[in-house]
Amino acid sequence: MPALTPDIAFEQAANAAAAAWAARPAYVTYVTHTHIEVQSARQSLNVDRLVAVRSADDVAILKDLPNGGQSMAPAFPISPTFDALAYFRLNTNANWHKQIFASITGPNGTGPIVPITFKDPKPSDNEVVVTSLRFYYPKFASDSSDAPDGHMHLTMTALPTLTNGNGSDFYINDVVIDNATMLPLSVTYIGKDDRKFQIDYGFVGKTWIVKHAFFEQTRYAVLKVGRVHYTADATFEDYQFSDTSPDPRIPPLATPAPTASPSA
Repeated sequence: MPALTPDIAFEQAANAAAAAWAARPAYVTYVTHTHIEVQSARQSLNVDRLVAVRSADDVAILKDLPNGGQSMAPAFPISPTFDALAYFRLNTNANWHKQIFASITGPNGTGPIVPITFKDPKPSDNEVVVTSLRFYYPKFASDSSDAPDGHMHLTMTALPTLTNGNGSDFYINDVVIDNATMLPLSVTYIGKDDRKFQIDYGFVGKTWIVKHAFFEQTRYAVLKVGRVHYTADATFEDYQFSDTSPDPRIPPLATPAPTASPSA
């Protein structure tokens, strides 16, 4: 069997994630527990919610637990079918009156995310294929394993082809891959202002799903006179999948959302 380079490992993981995202359940109901903390202000907040989300556009019904109100909003804090190996825009906002907002859109601020995909290399059994990513330089971490039941661990460095002239500074930093399925188990992004976004995955049956998400950032006042560092740590549980809507307020869309398309 051909040996995997870090580049090909990343490409195969991206393709596997894109395929899983395209085959995601139409509706997911789940419970999320989110802990928000601002250490400098010595304040913290726990938000427990029951969420029913329409996967095609991440529109959801949110219910604060145990006996809170309901609202219609983007899936909270993110959709459990989110593919982190994609082009997307993350928008977050939080205050101390349980007015907590998070949304993920396409890279231009509207529409769905765009999963990263690659053309599969077709080596012969006797070849070692060497490829090169246009935008990242991946390396195997010291704890990476190629055992069939192990995990590959990639560290990612954004290249100037991606960072030069880019209005964003939020890039993939770390990827852990399940060798048996080639699906990501963990994806981490980092950026300026201490920004970090980590998504951890698992399986419910054969469904690849978000199990945990973590976000942190430092926000600065004018001229950076003051700063506030906050974190949001969310776990997901009690998933239910269905092809039909669990709530009449989120009926099926009239037309299907776009699916992933290959990129060079």
